[in-house]
Formats: sequence, C-alpha cells, structure tokens
Amino acid sequence: MKLKFFELINKIKNYLNIKFILLTILVGIISGLSAVLFYVMLEFSKFFFINFIAGDKIDYAYGNIHFLPEYIHKFHRWLLIFLPALGTGAGGVLTYFFAPEAEGHGIDNILDTYHNKDSKMKIRVPIVRFFASILTIGSGGSAGRVGPIAQIGAGLASFFTNLFKISKKERKIFMVAGMASAIGALIHAPIGGALFAAEVLYRDLDIEYDIIIPTAIASIISYTLYSSILGYKVLLLVPQVKFDNALHLIPYFFLAVFIAMSAILFVITFKNTKKFFFKLPIPKIIKPFIGGLITGIILFFMPEVMGTGLGILQNIILNNTNLTLLLLIAIFKIIATSFTIGSGGSGGIFAPTMMIGGCLGGFVGNIFIKYMPFFQINPTSFIIVGMAGFFSASANTPISVIILISEITGCNTLIVPIMFTSIIAYLMAIKYHIYDNQIISRINDNINK
Repeated sequence: MKLKFFELINKIKNYLNIKFILLTILVGIISGLSAVLFYVMLEFSKFFFINFIAGDKIDYAYGNIHFLPEYIHKFHRWLLIFLPALGTGAGGVLTYFFAPEAEGHGIDNILDTYHNKDSKMKIRVPIVRFFASILTIGSGGSAGRVGPIAQIGAGLASFFTNLFKISKKERKIFMVAGMASAIGALIHAPIGGALFAAEVLYRDLDIEYDIIIPTAIASIISYTLYSSILGYKVLLLVPQVKFDNALHLIPYFFLAVFIAMSAILFVITFKNTKKFFFKLPIPKIIKPFIGGLITGIILFFMPEVMGTGLGILQNIILNNTNLTLLLLIAIFKIIATSFTIGSGGSGGIFAPTMMIGGCLGGFVGNIFIKYMPFFQINPTSFIIVGMAGFFSASANTPISVIILISEITGCNTLIVPIMFTSIIAYLMAIKYHIYDNQIISRINDNINK
C-alpha cells in the first residue's frame, strides 16, 4: 500500500512538470484548431458534392452549425450513384500514393502505431487523412468523422511534441492525448473522448490510467477552443426521457441481445468486405472507386444512409419513424459503411454505429409499443440506449460509451439502461471486435514491450 502511494506521488510530480504541462496545452490547442478546420472543410465538401452538384438537401445534427446557404435547384438523384465513387476513389488515390496508413477507419491505425511503432507517426499521415476523409465523407460515402479526426489529432500531436525531444513514454501519452482531445472537440464530448482514448487501447475491460490526466486536460482545452468558435451545444438534441420503471429492464435486456447480434453481424460484414477487396485481383488504386460506386447505388435507393448519418439520426430522435424504415436504414448502413471503408476509403465507424444502433433501438422500442403496450415504452429512450449498446459491442468500450452518449445527447437520465445494455451487449459480442489492433490488456502490452 505504501509503495502504491509513492508511485502515485511520482506520477503527480511528472504531471506537474512544466514542460509536460505546456506540451499538453499545446496538444489541446492543435487538436482543437484541427477539429475546427476539419469540420469547416467537410461542410464545404458536403455542400459542393451533395447540395450544389446533386441538389439534395443536407440534414444536420443539432450541434452542427450550418454556415453555408442551401443551394436550391432540381434534385438529380442519379448523381448519388457516382458521387461517392468520385470522392472515395479520389481519397483512395491520395492514400495510395502518399500515405497508405491513412486508409480505413483511423483508430485502428492509431492502435497499431501505439502498440507496435513506438507512437511514431509521419506528418504526411494526418495531412493525407485530412483531405482523403473530406473527399470520402463529403461526397456521400458512408463513414464517420471520429476516426479521421482521431488520426489527425494523434498525428499532429506526435509530430509537434516530438520536436521537443521527449521520451518514448511521453510520446505515447501525447499521441493518445491528441486523439482524445480531437475526438472530444468534434463530437462535443471532452470527458468521454478522454475515457474512450484510454479504454479503446485494450480489448478487455482495461484502461490505460497513466494517460487519463493529460488526455483530460488536452480534451478540455481542445473542446473549449472548438466550441468558442463553432458553438457550445450538445451534438444531438433529445426530448426529455427518463428511466423510472424497473420492469423496463426486461425490454432493455432484449434490446441488448438484439444489439449484440446485430453488432456481430456488422463486424463480420465489415471484415469480410475488407477481406474481399484485399483479395480482389485488380490494382489497389481502383478498389475505392468500386466501393464508392456500390455505396452510390445504395444511396440511389436509400439516401438516408449517406455520409455520417448524424443529421438523419437527429430526425429519427425527434420524429421517430416506422418499423420497416428503421430496420432498412440499419441494414443498408451496415452494407454501405462496409463497402465505403472496407474498399480502402478513408472514414470512421463511430457515427455509422451510432446511427445503426439508434435505428435498431427505435425498431425494438416500437415493437414493444406495438405488441406489448403494457410496458409503456418511450421509443426515444431505446434509440439513445441502442446507440450506446451497438458501439459498445462493436468497439469493446462499454465504460467510456456511457459518458460519451451522456455528453453527446446532454441526457444523463438514462445512465442505468445505457450501462445495463452496453455491458450485456459487450459481453455477448466480446469475441467480435472492429479494431484488429486492440491488445487484450495492459499485461499483454507489457509482454510485447
């Protein structure tokens, strides 16, 4: 006990090191500014491809400001077939020639760098990731922003802090802090971003405690800077919901089982699609064009699965929708995301999993309303809990997702069902994980070292 006390004192002394504090602040500033620039450029990209060229309306989440005027003209639905191929393919060309590490969903590449490459990331990686992701997502490719901004923040933090001749351990801390603070700013979740970065490193219920304090400091700075420019709002506006009936744990249990099975399906579909494109006997540079074209065909029939899906998810939360449409959106979002990213496109999986989980949660909630009305279910609650459970099962992050969802929605009245559903879904799907480069635990990481 005495030894642990002195170890804690030594850690605190390290955190109070002036150089360490200044570099942590620097990481927060860099991540916050990069998140602002990424969001602004992505909005221009979406406006150009989706609104200006195709004539489609862009849906926004509550916390995402839309500073560009809507360009009103005829909607050319057929263009949705080709735009994702153009954007995803162009992004694929960038990654092929300049930074192959920038393809895929980002966070897995960070995990590989953290565990296997001494947290050394070349500066070209975040730069290429920046432009490749803007092209992929902005053109309608089914992918999220979290993976890209995580790698952008991690790469910039790694590069700039390395200029000050830091140790290997400090380099690992600052790279993860860059990831956490960039995520925390972009999705309006500074605490959740810090916890997620510490938890996602490992597959088991394990957290890298050494990085929590610096990542929290960097995340607060990054979030404050980002929000000062783009506004202090929760990402998703949620009507008043609450958990006030113990019997509701019964339908939440069924939701957890359904979510876990769906997450397993998503992981299998995603990895098999990635494997299919890897083995496809054609030049690698062509594969993202094919993945984007298949995504475009899906968008022609179901444009709701376009891009991150956060705007559509916001509409579903506020207005709900019918059972069939909710299920179809979830199914085709799984397929579109798998083809967009699995073919070599550059984008994340956080927003797509939020949308898939939300639709599945709404689907289950509406089933209980229709066939078991005596439970008196609020479908909005199931949408929020479904978001958390699906991401928890897919990413092996059942603890941080509780805080993430609470911050993203501003709703802390569903913590009990979120925790209940997320942990059950995580335990059921623990053998199926979207991040290949997660180490099992800190013990295994130390053995590898």
